Amino acid sequence: MILLLGGTIDSREIARELKEKKIDFITTTVSDYGKLLAKEFSDHVIKEVLDKEKLINFIIDKDINIIIDATHPFARNISENALLASEETNIKYLRYERPEIIMENNKNIFLADDLKEASIKANQYGNNILLTIGSRGLGEFKDVIEKKNVYARVLPETNSIKACENAGIITGNIIAMQGPFSVEFNKLLISEKNIDLLITKESGKAGGFEEKLSSVSESGINIIVIKRPKLNYPLVFNNINDLIKKIMEGS
Repeated sequence: MILLLGGTIDSREIARELKEKKIDFITTTVSDYGKLLAKEFSDHVIKEVLDKEKLINFIIDKDINIIIDATHPFARNISENALLASEETNIKYLRYERPEIIMENNKNIFLADDLKEASIKANQYGNNILLTIGSRGLGEFKDVIEKKNVYARVLPETNSIKACENAGIITGNIIAMQGPFSVEFNKLLISEKNIDLLITKESGKAGGFEEKLSSVSESGINIIVIKRPKLNYPLVFNNINDLIKKIMEGS
């Protein structure tokens, strides 16, 4: 049995391939919305935040022999827990990582190692700011939110709205929408809200990163890009077909 750590567009594509090839798997997500989306291609979906001990118990209970980690590039905690759990239970761990997008040199692009550095730089490079970092981590921008006019584009979920409110973002500045978003839509939003700084994570093509880069470039505004955390994965795939091929070889 395969455990697919999901909650991303990538994981749904992987689930579709696994289902087509009649390979048994269980998908996990951390939100009700993620669970709803996962059900399109997954017959068995579990919504639960799994720490290392829960993962180990789950692996033993469900007789898991492969973990496919297709979580978001910034979901560092679950990846670290999955790595440790796979080592302790002596099962295979396969990481699917979205290909990184090479950014051209541009005077309006500023890189940050983490959310904290991004929040510090935000005070320097913008006044009308659009956060497109998801709902987790908004608390790191409380200082910026108090001083600047900050909008947050998040998923249309109760937890996401609550996270915005807890961070101090006023109701009128919460943009709750499900992507993907086109370059033209991003540009329209930037123009409508008079945005002069967009903050995002380097989340790859599936996360709409290319569209964000193009929209800020064409709009002539600043962008702060939070770099991906780096983990020492034993085996990484950037292509879903290669990942499925590896699984088929071992089945």
